[in-house]
Amino acid sequence: MMKTVICSALYDEISPLISRFHAQKIDQYKNRYPVFHCFHKAHEIYFIVTGMGEKNTGKSLSYSINKFGLDKKFNWILTGYAGAVAPDLVRGDLILPLEVRGFSRSYRVPGFTERPLNRKGLLFCVDRLYHPEDKKKLSGEYPETLAVDMESAAFCRVMQERSIGNFFICKVITDGSRFILPDVDLLKDPLIVCCFRSPLRTIRQMKNLLLIRRAMHRGSKRLADFFGEFHEDQ
Repeated sequence: MMKTVICSALYDEISPLISRFHAQKIDQYKNRYPVFHCFHKAHEIYFIVTGMGEKNTGKSLSYSINKFGLDKKFNWILTGYAGAVAPDLVRGDLILPLEVRGFSRSYRVPGFTERPLNRKGLLFCVDRLYHPEDKKKLSGEYPETLAVDMESAAFCRVMQERSIGNFFICKVITDGSRFILPDVDLLKDPLIVCCFRSPLRTIRQMKNLLLIRRAMHRGSKRLADFFGEFHEDQ
């Protein structure tokens, strides 16, 4: 029986895949980050929602590994959204990083699938949302960078600490290198933003919010299709 663990920072990133495999919630770390489990044909699959960022990812993974005995017998996958740094990457593109850099560390990503993807290369792990000016600066320093995320370095660190060798990372692009992300405050309380900021800027922000929401929804479906086909082929 093939054993797989699929991890993502947000539930929305893998919710279509969880639904496709009819996985059931079996636990919840700190009452915020759920763990799902299912058997699908000849596969046993765990889904772990880690939360965003390095600390949440590291703690959530360690918790689930210890509680459910998720060891070297499992194939590990980190998936979810990423922001493009390479200007030719567009929304919906899948990337398979062969290297992760971030927080003064560098990790090689071995992978265990030969399925063709749009791009393979470097994923840079950062500690906040990156805007076009940040991406341009990063591209100047590391021109081989494909995209940025906030969890890959912690994921690779845990794999290394636990001596887990069968893992790979597959990310879907949700915002291009020149896309201006909406303010975080807009996600929390749109009314306050509309009242205390210029109407023109707010309209632009709302437009970008709708665009990124649509990109995230389509990206999640793209990931579900990819992993659904991947498990059917194994």
